[in-house]
Amino acid sequence: MPQVQAAPLLTLRGVPVLLGVAVLLTWPMMLGAAAYVFADTPSYLNGGARIWDVLTSFAEAIARIGEGPVAASDDALADLSVNARGQSTTGRSFLYSFFAFATVSFGGAFALAVAQGFLVLLVAAALIGPEALARPKRLAAGTAFVVLASSLPWYADYVMPDVLAAVPILFGALLVSRFALLSCPQQVTVTAVTAFAAASHYGHGPLMFGIAALAVGVQLVRRSLTLSVVLATLAVVAFAPLANVTASTAVLKETSLAPKRLPILLARSLEDGPARWYLEDACPEADLAFCEVFGDQVPSNVGMFLWTPEGIDDITPAQLDAIRAEEFTILRRAFLSYPVQQTVSLLGNSALQIVRVGLDEHRAAGPIGDDMQYRGPAGSTGAALIGAFDDILPWTTLLGALPLLALALAGRLDGVQLRILALTLAGLVLNALIFGGLSAPVDRYQARVIWVLPFLSALFLAAAEFRPAAAARGSAPRRSLRSSRPD
Repeated sequence: MPQVQAAPLLTLRGVPVLLGVAVLLTWPMMLGAAAYVFADTPSYLNGGARIWDVLTSFAEAIARIGEGPVAASDDALADLSVNARGQSTTGRSFLYSFFAFATVSFGGAFALAVAQGFLVLLVAAALIGPEALARPKRLAAGTAFVVLASSLPWYADYVMPDVLAAVPILFGALLVSRFALLSCPQQVTVTAVTAFAAASHYGHGPLMFGIAALAVGVQLVRRSLTLSVVLATLAVVAFAPLANVTASTAVLKETSLAPKRLPILLARSLEDGPARWYLEDACPEADLAFCEVFGDQVPSNVGMFLWTPEGIDDITPAQLDAIRAEEFTILRRAFLSYPVQQTVSLLGNSALQIVRVGLDEHRAAGPIGDDMQYRGPAGSTGAALIGAFDDILPWTTLLGALPLLALALAGRLDGVQLRILALTLAGLVLNALIFGGLSAPVDRYQARVIWVLPFLSALFLAAAEFRPAAAARGSAPRRSLRSSRPD
């Protein structure tokens, strides 16, 4: 008897289907005739272009071995370390920057949107078993809702790594459900995609670590922890820091888990109060680079500190590196001085982040040129689409999540589905804590992952049995993939 395929869509036959859905996800871009960008978009694309220059320079140096020193590589390294004004560059993920540059160079923002959507769908497809595919009309209807009415297409089309934040949550749900049932190539595929997603943004690594710890803890309690789950968890947790340290050491000549990062955590605490209050008391006498730079003029909010001449925008690379190095020292001292206020602000920002869903930070731009600059703004259609969906997205998200509540209250979710849902909800809370609590509560941080709830609604509704109770008692039990392993 042929073995049941645990994830029928995560196969060579299923890949064209996933690719087709990824193309459908580009409807906001096609309908709006725009590339959707954010203020940080140029730093990723320009960073990718610099990385390309460094790689090209290294390749040329290798080709010229024996011909003497090659100065071009040093020039490329310097260009990657500082910006055009000679200031320290803002750190971005090396991997995502190069990925975005390469795909945009190949096919513009459309190619990047399809690639991002396809990667996310690969991991999502691992959760779709034969029991859901047995009712293709239900699954197709749920998929149509996700494609047309959820936040997924808007963040797949975003020229930013945001949509990849959902991959660690999907992977965690997979670890507590059907990961052990996947074939070895399928396990390797979803693990590799998740490792890349975790390395695509400095905040995705901590999110991946927290979700992986929760998933492993669940499997330990259930006594269902397998070797494949352990190896996959180690791979996705370790890849991002190893990639960052290796790239930072090789290219920037410094060892860092988050090379050239913005001191966002310090900025958040300055605006919330504790770090500002501590520094106002400690500066200018304290032995801190921050005090040497700012004296008693402590910036009072995130925007002032990060992006104005009154903040770090005009300080030297050495001064910014020193502030980066002492960021956690300042945060620790601020917390010890104001523990209650810091805790309250963290939890308050996180709670606000959980319910913030929208497109407030989307901008409709014109085509992205060969120089990695977008010609913006685009025509009015793209901006009008953003405005319309920014208003309705919270409501469509709620509508898409309601079936989960109904199924749970009706007792229609089995043990596997309950674990998937619990892990997903925990991941959404952890996402809000890391990004909203430690950075700033903004629409995009939660909107880019909240589409997972409508996706689970589509998945669970497709797999649900809705026969009358009397008929169910009189019929033979339906064999499913979930019955192949003890719950």
